[in-house]
Amino acid sequence: MPRIELKHLSILAEIHKTQSVTKAAANLGLSQPSISVGLARLRQHFGDPLFVRTSAGMKPTPRAEQLVKPLGEALRLIDRTRGGQVRFDPADSDRTFKICMADVGHMTILPSLAKHLAGSAPSIRLEILALSLETPHLLESGAADIAIGVPSRLQAGFYQQRLFREDFVCLVRTHHPRIQDRLTLKQFLSEEHIALDVPWSSPWIIERFLEARKLRRKIAMRVPSFLGLAKLVAATDLVVIVPRRAGNDFSSTEKVKALPSPVNFPSYLVRQYWHARYHHDPRNKWIRGVIPQVFSG
Repeated sequence: MPRIELKHLSILAEIHKTQSVTKAAANLGLSQPSISVGLARLRQHFGDPLFVRTSAGMKPTPRAEQLVKPLGEALRLIDRTRGGQVRFDPADSDRTFKICMADVGHMTILPSLAKHLAGSAPSIRLEILALSLETPHLLESGAADIAIGVPSRLQAGFYQQRLFREDFVCLVRTHHPRIQDRLTLKQFLSEEHIALDVPWSSPWIIERFLEARKLRRKIAMRVPSFLGLAKLVAATDLVVIVPRRAGNDFSSTEKVKALPSPVNFPSYLVRQYWHARYHHDPRNKWIRGVIPQVFSG
């Protein structure tokens, strides 16, 4: 009688769940031939086909149905006793992931992420938290899973990953009395501006760059978020500097236009951050693997 190993029991449980050798192989990180060899050993050991191919997939025999529950309990017990991680199946999970991002991300990041999850993990829930000085503590404590933003001062114990590169445009109302299809440096310095004060976001790059070059804007208004920004610009003659993705989004829905900046601001990286405590957590690994996929397509 062939020796049965732990991986063989996992194969039995996974084929029962997925009703597919192909899906079982993908979920377990094994090749299809390895799954087939394991299934052959199981069949020989138990003296039963265990699964029979039908028009609706691999269906279990009565013997397999008898085995699945006790074997599943044994696998869970082994995982607990050896400190192993429980596998995370996003297709069956209704877990809520808490993601910190600036409100500009609600326009430029969240729609694509939500669309992606709706197709691959429809029961997954999202809770979006504001970026703030408390964000590092939330990541460390587990009160938040991921933070998305520009580089910020973080203590040791955090990981980061590049998502995409971004740059800036200037936003003005469509029928601005002095600015047409091009914004000159003279206009940039003479017009009144809206300044954004948003933690873990891009405005600090603008302020530092202008200060280093001794360029002074006329700040008429400071706001703490991107909320309602396009409507504000559309109703005034004010200029605001925003990330290009946001500017494109604003100009497609409001009576504003995005123009190249006459100041050559540096581009910057938007990254995702997580704490080392959750670096090996399968749920955290999954969500931080999904987020880059949204921007690679």
